Amino acid sequence: WTAGGDPPYQIWMTHTPNGEHVENARGSSPTREHQSYSGDAFSMYTHCGTHIDTLNHYGYDGQIWNCYEVAKDLGNRTWHVCGAEKHPPIIARGVMIDVAAALGVELLPDSYGVGADDLRKARDRQGTKLLPGDVVIVRTGRMTVWPEFDAYLVNEPGLNLEGAKRLAEAGAIVVGGDNVGVEQLPSVVPDDWIPVPRY
Repeated sequence: WTAGGDPPYQIWMTHTPNGEHVENARGSSPTREHQSYSGDAFSMYTHCGTHIDTLNHYGYDGQIWNCYEVAKDLGNRTWHVCGAEKHPPIIARGVMIDVAAALGVELLPDSYGVGADDLRKARDRQGTKLLPGDVVIVRTGRMTVWPEFDAYLVNEPGLNLEGAKRLAEAGAIVVGGDNVGVEQLPSVVPDDWIPVPRY
């Protein structure tokens, strides 16, 4: 996400074998003369690779999930509410809904909106029922073009607002996908460029 101004992935050595002898930070001993020590650290934007969006990730008119507000609930470095550290462990039944296979393709077309009917067709084909408390992954086939940048990140197929509502009403506690934004992009909802996370 460096194009959006976020920091790049970085990794660096915090200790090296020769550096440890030069620095002598922990004090020399006869045993340590023969030992080597290496250590490293890394830093990255939290949306690198696989991740889970927090409930404060998207808001609308200064409010996030459960009517928390920027003016009252956002500190200098973090939100005081709805962060990843507030998530309980997620131990649940996982269900993959293979929409691409149900529609007879390896990869859904660019910007295809997966709606309630698509989800039903895929579940019927698989013989899968949704239960309250499920973790649901929607397969669009988009991973088949990874890591080709434009093919993967531009105009991605995914859930439309109708499909997202259907999963929420069915009781899904987490919804994911094999695409970056989980939802259909670009948005087809006027004046709302990312309606599924906001919903």
